[in-house]
Amino acid sequence: MRGFARVGRREDGYDTDQVDEFFTRARDVDGGIDETAVRQAAFDLVPGGYDPEQVDLALDRLEESHTRRRRQRTVAEGGDDGWRTHVEGLAGTLRPRLERPERERFVRPGSTGYSASAVDAFLARVEEYLRVGDGLTAEDVRAVTFPPAQGRKAYDESVVDVYLDRVVEVVLARA
Repeated sequence: MRGFARVGRREDGYDTDQVDEFFTRARDVDGGIDETAVRQAAFDLVPGGYDPEQVDLALDRLEESHTRRRRQRTVAEGGDDGWRTHVEGLAGTLRPRLERPERERFVRPGSTGYSASAVDAFLARVEEYLRVGDGLTAEDVRAVTFPPAQGRKAYDESVVDVYLDRVVEVVLARA
């Protein structure tokens, strides 16, 4: 695919065949790619592959484009109220974790995970965003990192990552 630079031969980048196949399917209306599939896209790292930063930026733009198209279809079919209902339904899936006590919002990892206190601090931003409707962007969520921790001081990374994917979905839908 043209447009993505490759990393050096001794650096790891995204597998070019996998990336090209994904973006080819994404351009096809019947390719089965929606914003969820874009958010969950993952590619193997191989020497000399595509620059991950460039591919990730393209994925972010593609996800935003798919969200805009979904909004247009939903509004065309059910009006603005239909979209608002959809967005509030998505946002409602975030609230139960926020209502749990800090350090008890996610399962513990088998070994190392994300620092529970750092995740909880970020979730305070999510909670504020849900309350007031601004102060958080999809890029803020995508860029957040958490220090490692172990045992009772940690949350399982995969569960937190799935939750953050939903936060991105809500932020994009509200935009």
